[in-house]
Amino acid sequence: MDLSGQENTGPSPDQSKDYDVVKDLILKAYELVPEAYRVKFRTTYKQEKKSHVEYAKTKEDQLDLWVQFKNIGGDFEKFKQVILLEDFKRCIRKDISVHLDERKIETLAEGAVLADEYALTH
Repeated sequence: MDLSGQENTGPSPDQSKDYDVVKDLILKAYELVPEAYRVKFRTTYKQEKKSHVEYAKTKEDQLDLWVQFKNIGGDFEKFKQVILLEDFKRCIRKDISVHLDERKIETLAEGAVLADEYALTH
C-alpha cells in the first residue's frame, strides 16, 4: 500500500527494468484492448502538415497493433474474419453489435448465427 492507503499496482524496482513487464502494465492501465486499436486505426486521417508517406506509416503501425492484440499472427483466414466481422457489426443494429462484442465472436458465421438468435429473441 502507498501513503494514501491505496494498493500499489506499479512494478517492483526489479520489474521496472524489464521492458516487457512495464509495457504490459502500461497497456493494462490504459486498457488498450483490440477494440481501441481498431477504432484508432479506423478514425485516423491524414493531417495537412503530414506527408502521405508519414500517414501511410501511421496507418500501417496502427493496423499492426490491432492485428497483434487480436492474436492473428500471420493467419490470413483469421485476419479476413476480423475484417468481415467488423464490417458486419458496423452494418447491423447497435444492440446486436454490442451483443456480439460481449460474446467475443471471432468469425462471421458465428456472428451471423448469434445475431439471428438475438434478433428472434428480442
